[in-house]
Amino acid sequence: MSNNPHTAQASLSDDSSATFLIRWRGRQEGPYTAAVIEAKLAAREIGLLHEISHNGRWITIRDCLAEQDAARRVEQQAREDGERRAREAGERLRQERAEEQKHLELRLQVESNQQKASAESSRGGLEHGGPAERGGSLAHSGERPGFWLRVAAHVIDTIMCFAASIAAGFAVVFIAGAAGMMDRQLWYSDPLPKVVAVAQLAGGWLYYAVMESCPKQATLGKIACGFIVTDMQGRRISFAQATGRTFCMVFSALILFIGYLMCAWTDRKQCLHDMMAGCQMFKR
Repeated sequence: MSNNPHTAQASLSDDSSATFLIRWRGRQEGPYTAAVIEAKLAAREIGLLHEISHNGRWITIRDCLAEQDAARRVEQQAREDGERRAREAGERLRQERAEEQKHLELRLQVESNQQKASAESSRGGLEHGGPAERGGSLAHSGERPGFWLRVAAHVIDTIMCFAASIAAGFAVVFIAGAAGMMDRQLWYSDPLPKVVAVAQLAGGWLYYAVMESCPKQATLGKIACGFIVTDMQGRRISFAQATGRTFCMVFSALILFIGYLMCAWTDRKQCLHDMMAGCQMFKR
């Protein structure tokens, strides 16, 4: 604020319709609007030491201008503080939304990866084959053996299964002979031939069940023809599953071998006993 009593540094009021009384040495003038008073100040018809009625009291114009100026500074500061707080709140809100969007995208990416991994796991990741070993199963080309290749493997397996059955029968006879049962002429009694028959059946069963559930995942015929047995997820089958498949082969043969012929037209080239046991074939 200037020391010149005729110089105004601020406006008396923001309300152009407001009026004021002026008093100087007991003489009262007015009422005047703020614009008129400021014009009189500029023309030096009145000075800053003149008193003015303001808020029901008499104060000098200089003090009134100072109060108005202070009030405007307070209001301006409050407005700037409000705007600053609003900007900070807006910035925090944008940052929070950006973080939420980032977390959402990350969660969606993780869920998408989990779904892909689950889908690949359910398919065994082996519908198209692959060079790597998956789930304890041998790697394979993804191709399935055709009808005639399976016929060739079955012929070899039939010969080997017959040999295994004969070997099991001879083993029973050898054990019986070593135990002196032949000397007591028990060969022609009822129990011994039945034991031999059971041993021969067990030999054929174990040939398929053990070899298809072992790490090779194939019987000798399948190994010779270059394909393996897996479950529907492309994994190595268990001994129990291989046992079920072996006995289901009997059912495929009983219906005029139609169960074997089914691999010629089914989508996954499965025989009936493959479907019943939940198995499939792949070339190595």
